[in-house]
Formats: sequence, C-alpha cells, structure tokens
Amino acid sequence: LVGMKGRSDTTSPGRAAELALQSIYRRPEMLEFLRRLDFLNLDELGIFSAECLGIFDIILRCVRGSSNFMGGLFVFCIMDHLQLLPFKGTPILLSLHVVTDFTFHRVTESVRASNDLALREIIDLTRTMQWTDEKKRLTMLLRENIIFLDNFDDPAIPADAVYVFGRK
Repeated sequence: LVGMKGRSDTTSPGRAAELALQSIYRRPEMLEFLRRLDFLNLDELGIFSAECLGIFDIILRCVRGSSNFMGGLFVFCIMDHLQLLPFKGTPILLSLHVVTDFTFHRVTESVRASNDLALREIIDLTRTMQWTDEKKRLTMLLRENIIFLDNFDDPAIPADAVYVFGRK
C-alpha cells in the first residue's frame, strides 16, 4: 500500500503499519479508495512476507473500521509454493493468518498456458524435483519453443517488456 517503502529492517510490522496509516490519512482519495474497495486480488502471494500480510491486515482493519481480517475485504490470492520466496521476512505460508483466514483450492492447470501445449509441458517438467529421462525432453522443448537473446538491446524485445529476476 502506501508508506511502506524505505523502512529499515528493524521497523516492527506495527510501526510500519502506523507510518503507512499516517501517509494514507494525509491522502483523502487513497483513504476513500481503501474504504470503498470490495475485492483485492494478490497475484504471486508467495513473494509477500508474513510480516507484510500482517501490515496489510492492520492497515485495512483501521481504515475500514472492522475487526475482521483485512477489514472484511474479500481477498483472492494466487500463489505457487515452488516459486520465489519473499525477499525479506517470514514466508507467507507460515503466517497464522494463512492458517486461520484463507481457504485453499488446488489449481491443476496453468490458466496462462491453457492454449499452449508446449508451455504446459515445460511448466510440468520444471516443477518436478528430480532429473529423470523424461526431463531430458525439457531441453528439446526449450530449444524448439523459447527464443534466447544475446542481450537486452535485441529488437525482438517489446518496448513495454517487464524484466523479472530471481534472487535465490
């Protein structure tokens, strides 16, 4: 939300939420937006820390005047437990909020890859933990379906491309 960036590692979640609330209360349009919000979609929930979720919870409870989790807001999240962990803090699946306030449903197929059989197979092969003879097919699929570039100045890269780099 607002006001959480630039905090030191020693700032407690409660203090971070307090500072964010001060910033929100100085911006009436943000305050009203958060009060009127009915639905929040958090994509790639796994990159959020448990502390960050706690901060969101404190902020939304205060702004919305509700003692319910996230101020009573309907929160829809998507995550892949095998992808990136948060940069700092406790992994979100260790948060007590996740245990008590979330209902989980397993998604068995990628929505983004629903029309791309090769991409679905690449995703399935990369999600296994052991190298098998079947996984050797991954190399062939990548060579046939992925374009590798020599540098970031390649004209094949769209001007509005987003770059994402993992830390671990």
